[in-house]
Amino acid sequence: MPTAHASLHFAAAALAEAEAQYRATHDLCGGDHLRTGHAWDRMRRAGDLVRSHVTAVPDGEPAGWRCFHCGDYFADPTAARLHFGGSEEQKPACLIKGAEGGLLRALRDAENQAALAMQAVHSEMTDVHRAFYAATSRHAQALIAAEEAGYEKGLKDAVKTMTAEMVRETTSATGGEA
Repeated sequence: MPTAHASLHFAAAALAEAEAQYRATHDLCGGDHLRTGHAWDRMRRAGDLVRSHVTAVPDGEPAGWRCFHCGDYFADPTAARLHFGGSEEQKPACLIKGAEGGLLRALRDAENQAALAMQAVHSEMTDVHRAFYAATSRHAQALIAAEEAGYEKGLKDAVKTMTAEMVRETTSATGGEA
């Protein structure tokens, strides 16, 4: 009778094969083809089998997380987060050479800081973005102020011109006497 670890590896291999078949069928037939749907169903069933192995709680163990790479079981959320990382993009500790104790903690802290930095860049909340938006705002305000000053100057020039024309017309109408 196969061990739980061996059957998990078998299920993971079946999932990898089903995924490869799905990708090939999708590329060959397209997303709306019946064969692609069958390949998708096979991959989903293989994924369900892997999930049942991963989420299975051995007798006497509290609910937790099991690594399907190394078979280690983690009941403590902190230990699980340290082993697996904070997101799906991070490698589990068992796949990182030399990742032990303090080094692993430092690696996870660096990964978290990098993720926060990337989040700040994507949400445009870095100091550079703030400075850019402030400069853009100052430039827009300066353009508005220059436009308003030009408009006021134009109005003053128009009033002077109109006044001069009215004086000339009055002078010519009265025969030179103002």
